[in-house]
Amino acid sequence: MKIPMPPIRKAAVYLTSSGNKKNSAGKNNPEKLRQQKSRFSLEG
Repeated sequence: MKIPMPPIRKAAVYLTSSGNKKNSAGKNNPEKLRQQKSRFSLEG
C-alpha cells in the first residue's frame, strides 16, 4: 500500500508552521506536546 503524499506533506507543513508556536506552549505544558507527537506518529 502506498502512503498518499498530500497528507504527509500537510502534516510536515503543520509541524513546521504551527510547531514553533506549540514549542513555546509545550515548555509550559510538556504533556500536551507529548500527546501531539504521539498523535502524529499514529497518523503518519
